[in-house]
Amino acid sequence: YVLRGEGSKGKIYLLAKRGDLPVGAAVRVYGTVKKPESPRNPGMFDEKTYYEGKGCAFYVISEREEVVDVGRWNLGEALRLERERCCAVLKEMMPEEEEAGVLSAMLLGERSELTEETYLAYQQSGLLHLISVSGMHLMLLGMALRRLLMALHLPKTPASLAAAAGMVLYGMFTGSGTATVRAVVMFAVRMGAVAVGRTYDSLSALSLAAILMLAENPSYLEQSGFWLSFGAVTAISGVYPVLAGEKAERKRRGEKTGLEKLAAKGKEAAMVYLSLQLVMIPLQAWYFYEIPLFAFLPNLFAGAVMTAVLLTGAAGLLAGLASVKAGSVVLLPTRFLLTLLRQMTAAVAQIPGNVWICGQPEKWQMAGYGII
Repeated sequence: YVLRGEGSKGKIYLLAKRGDLPVGAAVRVYGTVKKPESPRNPGMFDEKTYYEGKGCAFYVISEREEVVDVGRWNLGEALRLERERCCAVLKEMMPEEEEAGVLSAMLLGERSELTEETYLAYQQSGLLHLISVSGMHLMLLGMALRRLLMALHLPKTPASLAAAAGMVLYGMFTGSGTATVRAVVMFAVRMGAVAVGRTYDSLSALSLAAILMLAENPSYLEQSGFWLSFGAVTAISGVYPVLAGEKAERKRRGEKTGLEKLAAKGKEAAMVYLSLQLVMIPLQAWYFYEIPLFAFLPNLFAGAVMTAVLLTGAAGLLAGLASVKAGSVVLLPTRFLLTLLRQMTAAVAQIPGNVWICGQPEKWQMAGYGII
């Protein structure tokens, strides 16, 4: 058991895997207090930066705990119990350990079910962004919720606001990770724009998310997840429109034949991937000391199937909460697509020279790349 303390606020958080310590309980703990350490060798896990980014000044290796007061019912505990139930249902419906772990990470933000081999395969294939609740996941689920509410004859404005509120709750449910908080803020801004009849600007929403998160905790700037998440959205919202000439493309869109539209889709996918790589390659090298050279292969496939994976996965999970058998049937397409994705990542990992272990760039190299 590891306890993390927030010295400035006098709070202590307990990370425990057993279910008899509910959220909000008062716990007396006996153990050894330690301060997070800086890495002593290059490439080591930076414990100090990690805990500081979470607002934690120390941690305690617990030897014994006593629950002083279980506390009253609260939303955090209700969400924790529901997430555990969802994880258990997914494991029951999906006998494949790898696929169940991946879907739990995608839908529930629960990475503890991922095997080390699966995590490494996704990292070396450039698909690590898929196994977290990020903007793509939240946007798909949020827009699906909004369409469902409008199909039930709820007016556009209440449906948009309800979808935003639903995604805020979903972000809390999945653990409020860095990418999730950023995505929730941006989605709420988007739905707010729809509700008041204004246009949505993704770079403005991204800036607002950064301001709010850094105002709450400036140590986010030391977190790899912050830079990777904001870097990816900057690439899509800032770099891609410039490379693709988006305004001119919109004007020509109505003049295309079926074959030309297909070619345009392919060009669009290529430009999106190029935009992402221009921003993400230096960040990959800085934080992971390696660059996946053939990541475009699984990324193109993932881009084509992720909508189906997330929507059928969410539908299967909801059905499984009512009936495991029904949920298993709904999840069949999800399991098939995730199996294909796993096989593709495994195949790409076998390509000689798939990963270029480049080491961490120097700061002047990062600055020079940015200027270029």
